[in-house]
Amino acid sequence: MAGERDPPILTVAGEWRDGRRWEVPVDRQDRDFLASCRRVEFPRCIGGRAAGASWFTKRGFWSAKRRPMLKLILYPAAAAALIAAIALIWGYRAAQYVPARYTELLAGDRALQTEASTEMFNRTQRLLNQAKRPGKWKAAFTAEQINGYFAVDLEKQFRDVLPGEIHDPRVDIGDKTITLFCRYEGSPADAVLSLECEPFLADRDALGLRIVDARAGSLPLPTGRVKAVLSEAARAAELAVRWVEEDGQAVALIAMPTTKQGRSVDLTHLELTGDEVRLAGEIRRN
Repeated sequence: MAGERDPPILTVAGEWRDGRRWEVPVDRQDRDFLASCRRVEFPRCIGGRAAGASWFTKRGFWSAKRRPMLKLILYPAAAAALIAAIALIWGYRAAQYVPARYTELLAGDRALQTEASTEMFNRTQRLLNQAKRPGKWKAAFTAEQINGYFAVDLEKQFRDVLPGEIHDPRVDIGDKTITLFCRYEGSPADAVLSLECEPFLADRDALGLRIVDARAGSLPLPTGRVKAVLSEAARAAELAVRWVEEDGQAVALIAMPTTKQGRSVDLTHLELTGDEVRLAGEIRRN
């Protein structure tokens, strides 16, 4: 039939700034665009409704002469979009990764956890009693005792200590480092967070924490974000913290607190044994 056009080979669609959609079909008869139009005013056409979409409908938009230029633009854009989609999917799956060690620490007999939590409480009370008078002090806590307390009594006694997004904290004590795990529920996605740090004696009145690794699932967390969170936690606990960098790693220097009686707390010994952290020091009059 005379005047009949071929079926469209491409439909260009978009949305005006007022929210209304527009669509322009492009068919094979649009071959002589470049012969009839030497210049396309992209800013006017793309910038708003007034220019309309006439540049899409002019003949020859998908012409043989113009196709190489369009391929040069569209193919890399499509590849970039595909890469971005793959990265997004990979990032989401990586964030959902749950470390096997955390799964092991979550599993446990409730009766044994209760017993361990009670022992943790008793050892903490003995340490607080030592801090009431000048002299030497020492303490030791196992990962089992700490995790028992986390599982049984933390949410009962001190749930307001943790942010609402943080759940089920657990600790793993190695020969040189301590790893803290927890479950995060919030924006942009739920994830298991892990923080591995190396504690050391920075001075008699300062504890050093070297940040070894921090992750959400299997994704590394930005060091700046980790520092901000730890600094906020230190402020909430009324501890002074200062950050330095050693061999490319962030190091927190945490000042030892004073007792209720205003006495200084010195830390003279810190040891990790693979399942236990051992501490010793001295309470001094100022």
